[in-house]
Amino acid sequence: MENFKVTTSRQLKPYTKCIPKIDKTTLRAILKASITFLENKGFSQDAYKASLKVAAANEISQEDFKIMFTCITLLIETILRSKNLNQLDMIDSLTELKFSTDCIEEFKKLLPQQQYLHDHFQEIKHLQPMEKFQYRINISLVENGQVPTIILLVQRRGQIEIINLSLKHFHRFRLALATILSEFHELESRKRN
Repeated sequence: MENFKVTTSRQLKPYTKCIPKIDKTTLRAILKASITFLENKGFSQDAYKASLKVAAANEISQEDFKIMFTCITLLIETILRSKNLNQLDMIDSLTELKFSTDCIEEFKKLLPQQQYLHDHFQEIKHLQPMEKFQYRINISLVENGQVPTIILLVQRRGQIEIINLSLKHFHRFRLALATILSEFHELESRKRN
């Protein structure tokens, strides 16, 4: 499935320097936190902290862990969006991205659960309204010559959701939001007249 390979290569390009550093135990902890997020339909601070402790025990810095966590979360989202992804295509893509053999074995275990997790992933898209919305520019990779990304922090029902966007997607999001707000404003002014 060439589309999966192209998508993962493009999305994970800023994280390629960290991928070879991901070991099996850290990957398991990150996968557990991500799957907990999908099953509970919300970010679990406890699962995130537990995976951070595992990474610290494996002598991975907090900054590298954040990059790894974002990378793995993006990869899981891509796997869940990919319909009819077969194991060989996934292995080929992960090998090209320089994941270790142990990590690839962990992802192979995830594939049979794809439909179950996909259903939960679809439900997450229809969550409650936002209580709080913030964004920040992730410049941690800029010194390596990478393009900065935008991290959105969305709070719903007391849970914080983290979304990582490229600059291009962030600008599309801003334009769409500005268009919607402009249309609401226009409708309100028509209503008043």
